[in-house]
Amino acid sequence: MHKKTTFIAILLSLMMLLSVGVQNEVMGYVSNSDEIEEYVNIPDKLFLKVVNKNIDKNRADDEKVTKEDMLKLKQLSVYQSDGIDITKVDKNSKRESIIPMYKLDTKWMVTRKMKSIEGIQYAKNLEAIELSECEISDITPLKDLKKLKYIEIGLLMFHL
Repeated sequence: MHKKTTFIAILLSLMMLLSVGVQNEVMGYVSNSDEIEEYVNIPDKLFLKVVNKNIDKNRADDEKVTKEDMLKLKQLSVYQSDGIDITKVDKNSKRESIIPMYKLDTKWMVTRKMKSIEGIQYAKNLEAIELSECEISDITPLKDLKKLKYIEIGLLMFHL
């Protein structure tokens, strides 16, 4: 009987220790739940590259973007801006493009092949955007960006 009682006592002690360990693990998970990052859905891979390079030119082209990352954006351009104000750039200056341009079947038409700016609606601090030579047909993601003062969308190709 003594062996049985000892065995039960040891078993109960182990169960209590395990339950405390599980409880601490669960509490740790719950306490860290505020730190879960929310990612922005940016389906166009070219636009994702543009966003990443505007956040930091050293970011990976396909790095997931959080809502917090989007709040850092004050300007967004298809060109490397290196911290310059895109609203004051000399349009004749040579700037490096983030995404390449492709010549179409005509003599003068080019495209960057970027088709969507879905996800830009999370850039609530965006003040200026420059998207030229793209194939964007829907600019409604810009409509609720209250701080947006400058929009350059020259030479866009709309597919109606």
